Amino acid sequence: MTGLSPRERVEAAHTLATEIGDILLAEGRRALIWQQRIRLVRVNLEATGASDEEVLEVARADFDGLYGAPRGFDDFYLARDDPHERVAANQHFLDLVTRLGALLHDS
Repeated sequence: MTGLSPRERVEAAHTLATEIGDILLAEGRRALIWQQRIRLVRVNLEATGASDEEVLEVARADFDGLYGAPRGFDDFYLARDDPHERVAANQHFLDLVTRLGALLHDS
């Protein structure tokens, strides 16, 4: 459990989804589908008129939908010419995505 209230989870998840979206946007067209799908997660975290639990449930479903056959989000990587930079960039990206998943799943 994260120990955060649902409102705090929504706010933290929105911040992470925004940061992930910014990274994907910088990747250009090769990340277009993932830009759109993370944007959907972020937009759902901005929902009004629903409880925080409902907001998290919808965002979680969209996040979980990123993964699966034939090509899931876990196949995406950040391309960098320098191998050390590539490893560092992808580790940072994976950390952000993992944190977002944990917030949405409250684990």
